[in-house]
Amino acid sequence: MNIKNAIIACFYKYFEFNGRSSRKECWWFILFTYLVSWSLELMAWILMGEDSYWNSGYMKEEYPLGLDIIIFLWAFIVLIPTLAVTSRRMHDISKSGWNQLWILTIVGIIWVIWIMIKNSDPHPNKYGNIPHDKTSF
Repeated sequence: MNIKNAIIACFYKYFEFNGRSSRKECWWFILFTYLVSWSLELMAWILMGEDSYWNSGYMKEEYPLGLDIIIFLWAFIVLIPTLAVTSRRMHDISKSGWNQLWILTIVGIIWVIWIMIKNSDPHPNKYGNIPHDKTSF
């Protein structure tokens, strides 16, 4: 699976929290969301100027050209598919999708990342069959 297929798969399965997702699908989608987020922040930094961006304090000044609305909409659009693909990734290693909530704790961040990089279960589990790195809808 490549990044394009992962993005398509994750948006296609927008509200699908059941089943399993491969490690590639999950990490490609997370990389995509971070790259877009960083690009939006970089645009804000460039448009506001370095001094204005860093010295204003976070979100004290409005981003130019409605960029604050675009950043908010982007975060809102990718929230559900990110939670869904992470839940399916947890299922892929026989863990409940609720385990992703551990990321809200400091120690939990390390544990969740460790789980997310583990290999898939080699056999079907209670969450479904082995995910294939093919995009099939």
